[in-house]
Amino acid sequence: MKQSAISVIIPTLNEADNIPLLFERLHTTLQKASIPFEILVVDDHSTDATVALTRAADPKFNARAILKQGKPGKAFSLLEGFAAAQHDVICMIDADLQYPPEAIAQMYHKMQFCDADVVITNRIDNKTGLLRKLSTGAFHLVFTKMLFGIDYDTQSGLKLFKKRVLDTMTIAPSAWTFDLEFIIRALENDNIILSEDIAFAERNAGVAKLNLFTAAFEGAWQSLKLYRTTSVKRVKSRYEYLKPLQQSFNWMLAITIGALVAFGGMTQTADAASLQPIKSATDAIPQLLDPITLPAPTPSEPATNSSPTPAPESTSSTGSTTPPSSATPSSTTTKSAGTTTPKSSATPNLSVSTTPTRSSITQPGSLTTQDGKQAPYYPQSKLSSSKTANLHNLALLTLKIGGASFVFGLVLLSVRNLARRMQQRQQSSVNA
Repeated sequence: MKQSAISVIIPTLNEADNIPLLFERLHTTLQKASIPFEILVVDDHSTDATVALTRAADPKFNARAILKQGKPGKAFSLLEGFAAAQHDVICMIDADLQYPPEAIAQMYHKMQFCDADVVITNRIDNKTGLLRKLSTGAFHLVFTKMLFGIDYDTQSGLKLFKKRVLDTMTIAPSAWTFDLEFIIRALENDNIILSEDIAFAERNAGVAKLNLFTAAFEGAWQSLKLYRTTSVKRVKSRYEYLKPLQQSFNWMLAITIGALVAFGGMTQTADAASLQPIKSATDAIPQLLDPITLPAPTPSEPATNSSPTPAPESTSSTGSTTPPSSATPSSTTTKSAGTTTPKSSATPNLSVSTTPTRSSITQPGSLTTQDGKQAPYYPQSKLSSSKTANLHNLALLTLKIGGASFVFGLVLLSVRNLARRMQQRQQSSVNA
């Protein structure tokens, strides 16, 4: 899949203490993900070295500063940055490092994989003060959830979207009210919106520019105006349509991670008594999909990888001694009252198939380990305990069900998108 370049828009006002670290973290994240990018700092007439630091930044950051020409306020800085962006995908992020730049790569891959138009963030670990938490919660409950029937974290300042989304909407925010109107208009225009959970940290340095009461009043007033000019029924319908897509992606991601964790914890040697996770799940998958079948033990070959160790001699009921047992299936004798009785080998109950099969799990036999203890032994697989075998089978079943469900969901989504685009083309031809 072709990697679309990203324009990262950063509205700033006296953020010189945060700019160098933000640039470094953005560069590290996007370079590691092989995503081309540019950084646009839209400065709202800072009195510190924000602009100078941006212009003097290392060329690897591909950063440039734009001196804002319009009205003061974050929303207007964002609009000027969007207009100056050179790439087809736009990311907006605050400069104070409360939003993790490392989340951008995951948001980008989610957008590409699901063919989404917008990916917004959901702050699940909010490190801000109590007053701001209460204000944000109240705004979300009243002016987002109750008024428009959507449950997005609309005020989150980290968003990723395709530039063409802006071309389909007319947006007229106030100084601090870009976010809610952008999401409402995107839903109204049938864009696909997904969300990404993030941890919201404390400000790294500098002073917050947001006046909580002014922003709350502006947000409430703008929401009421937006409610009057919006088809709320259409917005709610589109949100309900997108909820299963978000949930199916979350389930697919959880199933994939769970399967990798299960695979990573099931590889071990035949005589180990406990699970030993491997260093990398990637190395475990090929082995677990086609485990090596152990051959049937023979008198001249040890049953396992462990070397045979002599067991201590035991005294019979008449005072005679018993020779040490071997790890091979050879028989020894025990003297008792002048008679000899065959003594079983260290692996008398092994259930071994002489024909190699692919990871068939049989009832365990017993195996004498180097310290003289008995351990369960599965002769036809490297899996050495019933718990491990159950985890193996469960992981395979889960992976198959999850894969089939996800493929079905993608097919259904593709059909719906095709129908939507055909409908849009018909409307365009009628209007023309």
